[in-house]
Amino acid sequence: MAEELPGMDEAHEVAGYIKRIADRASFLESRTFEHDQSLDQMDARVKLRRKEVAASLKELKDEVNSLKEGVVFSQKTVIAMISRLKTTLKKDDFTKFERRLDVWAPESFVSRKEAFKVVERI
Repeated sequence: MAEELPGMDEAHEVAGYIKRIADRASFLESRTFEHDQSLDQMDARVKLRRKEVAASLKELKDEVNSLKEGVVFSQKTVIAMISRLKTTLKKDDFTKFERRLDVWAPESFVSRKEAFKVVERI
């Protein structure tokens, strides 16, 4: 048999130790790569979801603004109607109309009670 040089056992031991460290480093590198890929995928999903949520929020804001505009338009319309009614129909005009209604005798077309109901609603 070949004779071993002195210190070869230590060299083999150190070589084995270095190989185990290299194997462990390789394993850790592969795990790190897998985690990086996983994090990149999660990041992409988060970015996509953020875009979807931002688009939904924009739609909601647009709808709310549209509703606000509708409410403002309705308020202006009601105020305008009230103003016109105030200027067109005065209390004394109403009593004049009521008297004319008595003279006109609309009961030939509708009952007197129905005619007064219509006048009262006005």
